Amino acid sequence: MMRLLLGLIALMALAGCGGEADHNVLFIGNSHTWYNDMPDMVEEIADANGVSIDTHMIAPNGTYLHEHAENDEVVETINSGTYDIIIFQEQSVAPAIPQFASVNTYPAAQQLDHLADRAGAQVIWYQTWGWKNGFPDQGFPTYESMQNAVSASYERIASDNGGKIARAGDAFAAVKASGSDLELYNADGSHASETGSYVAALEITEAIVGPLAEAPSIGDVDGDTAEFLLGL
Repeated sequence: MMRLLLGLIALMALAGCGGEADHNVLFIGNSHTWYNDMPDMVEEIADANGVSIDTHMIAPNGTYLHEHAENDEVVETINSGTYDIIIFQEQSVAPAIPQFASVNTYPAAQQLDHLADRAGAQVIWYQTWGWKNGFPDQGFPTYESMQNAVSASYERIASDNGGKIARAGDAFAAVKASGSDLELYNADGSHASETGSYVAALEITEAIVGPLAEAPSIGDVDGDTAEFLLGL
């Protein structure tokens, strides 16, 4: 009886050890983060590549990085030291507007990066995409013009602070350049479709774990589409 009890205890201990994730990842962003349950896609893609990831997010709709930087919940969550990787996403238009980015985005990125550094976390900057039809009211008549501005802003953020860039916006551009008819946008022309969120999830997962060998089918993204997107 005692031998059986000790065996059960040992099995329970092994099960507890096996439950720890390889990475605890904190997403700080807004709807471009939570739309289509994108962090869950990251977990599934990582799992298909032999890496376990637990995700948590603070992503109220429309939130800017400078608002996150002043949010006690965000500061306390980063300071907790629970997360070894933190992914920051700015509001989708903000990085493209030079005056706004200079006054708000860049100082907030530096502030948040310092918090992550003190907590011992690796930083990933989640580069979003230009809107489907640009943003003419802000001087971006096309997707390409807006994407170029967004990409340049994230390059500056990473250059100033360090950290990796998860190049979701650049991946949108690669899909477009391939001649594919895949629809990357929701009907509003700003948020991602499920396929668009999958594209972002691939880039984020790769920034976390390195080159990917597998891209699983998730939701509307079938195996052929997943393999095509992985190969871009």
